Amino acid sequence: MSEKEFSDFQKTFPVSRDCQPPTKKQRVDAGFSENRVYYDRWRKCQYADRQEHLLSYYTYQKPSCRKMERLISKEGWTSNCPKAQHILDMWKPALKYVIASDKHILNSCSRQKWKGLVIKSFDGQKGEGVVATTNFTKAGGENLCIDAQTWPCQCHAGLETFGRKINHSSKHPNIMPLSVVLRLDDEDVHTILFKATRDIKVDTELKFNYGVNRKSFRGEALDLDWLDE
Repeated sequence: MSEKEFSDFQKTFPVSRDCQPPTKKQRVDAGFSENRVYYDRWRKCQYADRQEHLLSYYTYQKPSCRKMERLISKEGWTSNCPKAQHILDMWKPALKYVIASDKHILNSCSRQKWKGLVIKSFDGQKGEGVVATTNFTKAGGENLCIDAQTWPCQCHAGLETFGRKINHSSKHPNIMPLSVVLRLDDEDVHTILFKATRDIKVDTELKFNYGVNRKSFRGEALDLDWLDE
């Protein structure tokens, strides 16, 4: 079967996520061979389309197997249906350009409302920090806005942004910065997002490596033991 022949077959029987494959009688009546070569390739294309459709729901954070099973169930497919675990095995975190256009991230950066996070006060020198109230995965992670140059944040003057409250750890960081350009309010805004470097459980404090230690400030920070944690 040539590419042109299958292209003609697709024009007669367009591949769709929600339709049934053409029967043998339909294929023969349309002038195609009665063997399964067209049928099998049509189903393969539909399967791939369904996979891509399911993956599109989770561009920045990997779902649980149970959540994926519920999503598949809602689609109502009775045959040629991808398995939840297969979809999870295929899942990969979004590329930077995909992240920069993700509606969830754009909305969260604009409003500075991040699900699954809370600012918590700690005893001693640390002061405040950011703690997870839901589980985050290494593969996906949550993305946060931070302005490390000015206070208050120029784009969110009335808000205490989560990013500025994230504490330092040189030995046990669990998130890392990612520089992207987001299109917010018709302007390109240079933003630092954070991604999980390992799975983060509930009540775990978020930390990243500032790239400094106690000796970085001409001895002025020698009493800040937490800089070397």
